[in-house]
Amino acid sequence: MKTFLKNLFCCCALSAVFFSAAPCSAEQEEIVKTLDGSTMAIFLSEEGYTRITVLESGNLVVHMPERPVIVSVGLSENTYSLLSAPIRKQELSKAIDTERLNLWNKKQSFTRAYLEEEGPVLEITINAYGGVTKKHIINLIRVFANDLKEFESFLEN
Repeated sequence: MKTFLKNLFCCCALSAVFFSAAPCSAEQEEIVKTLDGSTMAIFLSEEGYTRITVLESGNLVVHMPERPVIVSVGLSENTYSLLSAPIRKQELSKAIDTERLNLWNKKQSFTRAYLEEEGPVLEITINAYGGVTKKHIINLIRVFANDLKEFESFLEN
């Protein structure tokens, strides 16, 4: 019982230290609540992606770095966007099945892969519902760009 109370006291003391610290920088950062086409285009261009095309639907196509990525915007009242990178079967040196894509999905936290008739697709959802920091959105764009490179290598191995 003594050990339990000692551990409980330590946890409470640590909590007091963490939660009484200076306000987190998120309070000073820009909070984003909508992810429309122009907002996503700004974030993507700030990350150095300059080859951005606006489609008639309002969605975007951005090249990361050479692969076209579809940015679906205006989803759920502009609270989230979807980045998806389709890879055509013809681009691959070997056939890909759902079992192989499941291996990818098991190890990934933010991106997911699935198989369409034309070939595999890598996707990430960027959700701003309730408000998130601009830094959070930028980080997810970076995660997607990095995972896309890894995914292309994964498909070839």
